[in-house]
Amino acid sequence: MQLIENRNLLLVTLKEPFIEWIFTSNPTLKVSEDKIIHHKAVYLVKDLETITQKSIAHLIKNNYQKIFIHELWSWNTNESLWPETDLSTFNEWLSVEHLEVCYDLLNSPIFKMELFA
Repeated sequence: MQLIENRNLLLVTLKEPFIEWIFTSNPTLKVSEDKIIHHKAVYLVKDLETITQKSIAHLIKNNYQKIFIHELWSWNTNESLWPETDLSTFNEWLSVEHLEVCYDLLNSPIFKMELFA
């Protein structure tokens, strides 16, 4: 087991407005509502030296746009159907939990793939 020392994590969960948007923007979607409701994503972010509500809020503010765009893109690549990608909408559509510790239980390399900048 290895401790990932130089990263924190943001656990992102979809809220009701996002779930509703998925179905209205993808009327022929063949994914169960249960799968969408339970969709969660983890984003590795910089390690916070001091963890406070203020530092977490700052971390989210600095990363929300990449996260929001990726989550929208994951469900529908037609940007004309996306909502405003501002912080207010992000907070209405997504729930974010900060996690400070990450352990790698596997003894094999982690492979990364570039999605978009």
